[in-house]
Parts: sequence; C-alpha cells; structure tokens
Amino acid sequence: MRHTTPNAALAARATPTDPLVSVIISNYNYGAYLGDAIRSVQQQTYRNTEIIVVDDGSTDNSRAVIDCFEEQITVIFNQHRGQCAALNTGLAVSHGAIILFLDADDYLVDNAIERLVAPLVDNPAATKVQGAMIAVDSSGKSLGRKVPGFISPSGDYKKLTLEVGPWTCRHSWTSGIAWQRWFLERVFPLPEGSERRNDADGCLNPVATLFGPIISLDEPVAYYRIHGRNIGPVGEVFTLESLSNRLLRMQHTYDFFLPWARHFGATSATIERWRKWKRSWKSNLTAYVVNLMDSSHPRPSFKEVVFAPLMTGSTSPLKSAGLVAALAVIRISPRKLALVFSRRLLRMPNEPRAGNRDIENH
Repeated sequence: MRHTTPNAALAARATPTDPLVSVIISNYNYGAYLGDAIRSVQQQTYRNTEIIVVDDGSTDNSRAVIDCFEEQITVIFNQHRGQCAALNTGLAVSHGAIILFLDADDYLVDNAIERLVAPLVDNPAATKVQGAMIAVDSSGKSLGRKVPGFISPSGDYKKLTLEVGPWTCRHSWTSGIAWQRWFLERVFPLPEGSERRNDADGCLNPVATLFGPIISLDEPVAYYRIHGRNIGPVGEVFTLESLSNRLLRMQHTYDFFLPWARHFGATSATIERWRKWKRSWKSNLTAYVVNLMDSSHPRPSFKEVVFAPLMTGSTSPLKSAGLVAALAVIRISPRKLALVFSRRLLRMPNEPRAGNRDIENH
C-alpha cells in the first residue's frame, strides 16, 4: 500500500538556491515516536520539503500514526527487511536534490534543514553536511550531552582517507546528516543482506570522503532519542554478542568501502595495512577479546594488539606509550585476567546502560 502526494510538482518549483529536500523517515515499530519525527519536518523554517515514510513491516500502532497525516506525506509499506532496504526504497521514490534520512525515533531542530541546505547550495561539490545531535530520553527531555561526542571539522579528507583508511573522519549518525543526491545515486543501493541490513552509516560515511569534501556544523541539528529499546554506538556492553557485532559492523564498512577505495587509487598494500591495524587500538583489542571468548574467531597477533596505538595515528605519543604497556600486559596475561583488564581499558559495562540503541530497529 502506498499513499502519494504531488512531490514531482514540488521538485519542478525548486530553484538552485531553494532545492527540494526529501526527508526519508525509516520506521520499524516506532509508532510511539513517529509522529514527533514527521511533525519536526513539517515545522521546519525551510519549507520546500517532501516527507517520505518507509514503514519496514511494523506490527505496532505505526499505521494508525501514519494515517493521521493522510495526504501530507508519501508512505510506502515494506516487508521487514531492515534499514538499508527502507532507505533504498525511499531514495528511489524521492525527488529532492538533497536527501535527509531521519530515524523514526529521532526528530529535527526547528531550523535544521535550513542550516543543512545552505552549505550544500554554496558548495555543490561537497557530498554531505553533518551536525551533532542532542541526546534526549524517551519523553524528549535533554540528557545534557551531544552525540556523537566529536565530529571531524569541515574539509577534504580524500587523500588522508586513502592513506589511513575508512575511519579517518569522525562522522555524525543518520539523523544528523544531509546528503547530495548526486552522491547517493553513485553509491546506492545499500546492501540488504540479513547481516548487513542496518549498516547505512558505516556504508555511506567513509565513502563520502572519497567523492568530495564534507561540511560540519557547530550546532546540533537533531534530537537523538535514547530509550529502552535501542543499542549500538551509545551503549555497547562487554559480551561476546556485542563485541562481535562491533567487529561485524567494521567488516561491513570494509566490504562497502574497498571497491570505491580501489576505484580512487588505493593499492593492495595500503588496504592490507588498514586491515591489519583497523580503526584504532580498541578495534584490535576487541578482536583479541572476542577470540578469548570464542576461539573460533581469528586471533590478532601480539604485534597487532600491542603496537596498534603507535600505528593507527589516532592517539598522542605519550598516551600511546602507556597503552602499549597496558596492552602488552593484557596480551601475556591469563585469559581471566586479560578479560578483566580489557573490559576496564575499553570502559565497557557488563550490563546494558539505559538507552542502548538497537541496530535491528534503526
């Protein structure tokens, strides 16, 4: 079932300085929050927008919420196939020159689209504009912090990304980013396999740095709702499942990124260096811990674990020296002690914190 609105007419009225912005809201069983997401787009100071809701097979009250907005939005009802499939569907029916993917449990700051659009209009070669988000609880009350805690400043990171790897930049997350349509059309569709269906950020963010500069804003552009049904970047725990998922997401990023890296000139030796040293010392330590928990997983070498702080370039020299010593102790310790020391060094709890984000539910 699909409801349509005259979005093609909106696109026809768009101008280079007033482009149509397509806001694609992916929803799976977030009926409690979906209305806030839709209204946050309708209340924007920037008016030339279309709203596309892709419902990913919800079984809660989402359809009733959607029906309240009737002809104000475009709606597509998918079978449950994950976030990536929802975004693929939404992009295919959208008309905007600028695209914003909004998670249904998040919502926008009132002038977010206006602030996101202006830099892309001024710099059409940029692939995206990003801003941090304000963390709020399930009722929308501020939790007093921004997420993510840091994003890279504006710049052209192509050369550095090809030298260092896909995690050169610190990026915002889905609801805090506006994309140029021309970039998305180059790299879509996103992978929809059962294990990769919710890795949109991991796919898009690193590749974006290869196609053009990125632009970062100083002020938050969205509210990131933290509630009892969600896990991921804000609350991983020290369990085999959680740590394995972290490594799996890294692998998915590699899989999507590598063909484009080769296209832009990355050599086999460079790619092997990325694989060996990964994103940071934390990643190699995570791989070692996963092996300790389940020996069927590959074990990184002593060198890969201990000397990662010196090789990835993401840690200061003084801190690197201390980390090398700590990692050496972990690497030679008995299994039980190694796990205790690793959990403390990774600063991960044994039990979920309130507000973990569920990768199944966007």
